[in-house]
Order: sequence, then structure tokens, then C-alpha cells
Amino acid sequence: DIADVLPQNIVEEWKADGWQVIEIDGHDFDEIYDVFYKAAHNEDAPIMILANTVMGKGVSFMENKCGFHGAPVKPDQLTEALAELGMKNDLEKYQQMRTSEFAKQLAEKYPFRKTVYPSVDKGENIIYGLDAKSDNRSAFGNALVSVADANAENKEFHFGVFDCDLAGSVKTAGLKKKYPQNFFQFGITEHSTATTVGSLSAENAIGIWADFGMFAVAETYNQARLSDINHANVKLFCTHCGINVGEDGMTHQSIDYFGLLNSTFGWKVITPADPNQTDKIVRYVLATGGNFAVIMGRSVLPIIRNDEGKPYFGEGYEYRYGRMEKIRSGEKIALVSSGNMLFAAMEAYEKLKADGLNISLYSVSDWSDLHLDDIKDLSTYSNVVVLEDHNVKTGLGTAIADAMVSSGNITSLTKLGVTKFGSSGKPADLYKILGMDADSVVKKIKEFL
Repeated sequence: DIADVLPQNIVEEWKADGWQVIEIDGHDFDEIYDVFYKAAHNEDAPIMILANTVMGKGVSFMENKCGFHGAPVKPDQLTEALAELGMKNDLEKYQQMRTSEFAKQLAEKYPFRKTVYPSVDKGENIIYGLDAKSDNRSAFGNALVSVADANAENKEFHFGVFDCDLAGSVKTAGLKKKYPQNFFQFGITEHSTATTVGSLSAENAIGIWADFGMFAVAETYNQARLSDINHANVKLFCTHCGINVGEDGMTHQSIDYFGLLNSTFGWKVITPADPNQTDKIVRYVLATGGNFAVIMGRSVLPIIRNDEGKPYFGEGYEYRYGRMEKIRSGEKIALVSSGNMLFAAMEAYEKLKADGLNISLYSVSDWSDLHLDDIKDLSTYSNVVVLEDHNVKTGLGTAIADAMVSSGNITSLTKLGVTKFGSSGKPADLYKILGMDADSVVKKIKEFL
């Protein structure tokens, strides 16, 4: 009896939230039919049906015996149980069916089919100039509205954007204002949100959820795992990730987003480096089937420049999933970074260059699928230094090292990243404490040179 396990006042709790509660005998088919008919024709209030049932109903020695929840009856009990249910014991018939061609025929007759992902117009890219003062989450919000605009007349484009009372922070408020019919406010119910967006995206629709990384990945990992199992197409946009969230402290600093999602077999994790790359990545993700997590911080980030002083990810840049970007060319040392940390890596590069040391600088946005050609390229350097805003045990450096060993393209690799839970403070101060700031990177690289 659940009253002995966890006493609950289910009826009154639902009534307190404005629901009409109807209790029925869950074993009475007439009552079940009648209550569904009544609920379908009731427009006064939402209805919750509370069906009272007994575990093991109909078999005297099984009723209310929780042990049978996870264990079958013994062979000598089967005949007795079926007799009480008025059924014939023809177990042998079904045992033969299971070992025959019947099971194979069933699989062939009812094959599993993934949902066909809808055709999506990516829309026109938004280019952010060198003087832009923006963060990646704002670029995400702008791109989201832009893609919705581009597909306003697209009959295949069905989408839902889900929020947990953070629309202003995660930058989906613009979408809410322009497309209120596609915006769903779930409040602070992350597990329910993750379940719903996964279910929607497994059908012929696009499920989009924006939330803080700690809530959308760590808090709801099991739901992400289930979305992977069920071949869903969740588009997860996580903000306030990494030590970059600073003052919110260790409980809100999402530093294991890749380690967790990389434990599945289908999720793809992407970390854009600046607003320009964010814009292109958001469009790619929304137009591509599968489960994606786009990881962003909170802070305003400088626009990454190329050798000519122009936006690297601006005009002429084409996002290629799975490929690294060689931001600067040098020799001996390859500094590899991503997302929130690329600006710090750029600063370290400039300091080393001023000291007459010319190294190479790489940006990795796609951690889940590292390209072999890029791994081979990195292995040509005497040392590879990886700078990441993530737990170094399960992050980008570990992924690169694994790819190197697995492919036989090996060189010395050093991981600079989060080595302990952070404190509450300004991101710049926390990065310095953890040895992740530009000066710490310069010091480490000079040791090699």
C-alpha cells in the first residue's frame, strides 16, 4: 500500500492547482470508458483521473505482493495463476514462437523507423562587426527568430520553444513576443520540460529548449539519455556554462556538460567561439536532425579576428561540422581552445607573439566528432596545449588525447582547464586561480619552448 511507503494527499494537491479530480476503480472497464468520455467533453477545467488499482489484481497469491513487480511467477504457480484469471496455460506455444522464425518475421513486419526530419530554411546570416558588444546567447536568440521568420510559410516547419522561467536570460523572449503560439512556459520544472521537448522532437516537429547548462544537462541527464535512446531531435541551447558564470558559484557553474552528454551515443556538443560563429551554428543545428547541445557562457565576448583584422567567422566563413579552425599558423606548439576560452587563448597567442614566439592557434567547436585529418595535423607539433572551460577529466583535452591514441597519431598533450569546483567571483579572477587565464597559458607554453 502506498500509504505505508509514502503517504500522499494526491486528490487535494491536484484540486489546489485548479484541477477537477475524478476517482475511479482502475479495474472496472465501464468506469474507465465513462470517465474518459466525460473528460473529453468537459471544457470547465482540466481533469485528473485517479484510478485506484491493486498490484497483481485477480491472482489471490499475487495481490499487493510487491515482490512480483520484478520477478515472474514460478512454473508451478503459473497454472494456478492463469486458472484464477480464467485462462489456459499454453506457455509452451509461446516459448516455441519466441525461438522460431516468428520473432524475426515480426521485426521485419514492424521495423523501427526514425522520424523524417523536416526541411528547414536556415535564413540569412547575421554578421556582427568588430565593435559589436554581444554575448553568444543574444546571438542565439536573434538567430532563432531569424530562422522562424524564414520558415513562416514552410508547412513542414513545426516547432516549439520551451522555457523554465528564464526567457530573459537565455534570450528566447524575442521569439515569445513574435511567435507566442510556439512558446511554452513550463516554469521551474526542468524534468518535465526535458521529457516534453524530447517527446515532441521524436515526432515530425522541432523541440527547442533553452536553459542554464546546470539545469538542462546535469539536472536532467536521464531525460537526455532517454532522448538518445528514442532517436529524438532535441535542440538544447545551454547558457551560463563553465566557470564563465562566475559569481553564481560552484553550484551553477556547469563544467561537465560534455562529459555527461558524451556518455551517450548520439548527442553532439558544440561550443561556439563568438556571436558570429554562434549565428551559423544555431542555423545548422535547427536545420539538422539529431540531438544537439549548443554550449554558451554568460559574458560578452570579443569578436574573433583573422590575420587581416576582420571577423574570422564573418563574411566568407562556412561552418563545417566536425572540423577545427586554424585561427593562427605557427610552429612547435599548438594551442587548442574552444567556446568561452578562445578569447583567452587569443590573448595568450598575442603575448607570445610579442615575445617573438610564434605558435599555432586552433578553435574546436565540435567536441563530439573530431576529424581524423585535424588529429593528424595536431600530432605534427611537439606539444599540444588544450585550454577549456570544462572539467579536464572528461573534456576536450581528454577527447583529443583519446582520438590521438586511437588513431596512432600521438604527441605530448597538456590539459589546462577546471581542476576543482570553482568559487564565487569574477570570471577573470576565477580563471587566474585555476591557471586558465592568458598569463598562465603563456607561462606553461614558455616552459615547453
